[in-house]
Amino acid sequence: KSDVTFSKLWEHAVLNVNSVYLDYLDGSSSTIYQKVPNINFYLMDIPLLKTPLTFSLDTELTYFYRGAGGSSYRLNLEPSLKYSHFFGTFKNTTKVSYLISK
Repeated sequence: KSDVTFSKLWEHAVLNVNSVYLDYLDGSSSTIYQKVPNINFYLMDIPLLKTPLTFSLDTELTYFYRGAGGSSYRLNLEPSLKYSHFFGTFKNTTKVSYLISK
């Protein structure tokens, strides 16, 4: 297994690029080979105006190749809104999100 990862952080965002190559010594044809990097981009808790609401967005793009034949892309987008309220030392958070996958 070979695994390489690159990450970049900003105040409200994270970029992760990860590439993995798997190859079993027994030559298994059902092994999934990830030949192109898996790319994740996260927008984290961006305040909306001066409200207790924040916006987040999780994205993931991956290309898979199966040794037995065939390949596919997967794209996931998950936008979400969060509402946070503090009760002294306690924090209550409600999250509404929607997963879009292709």
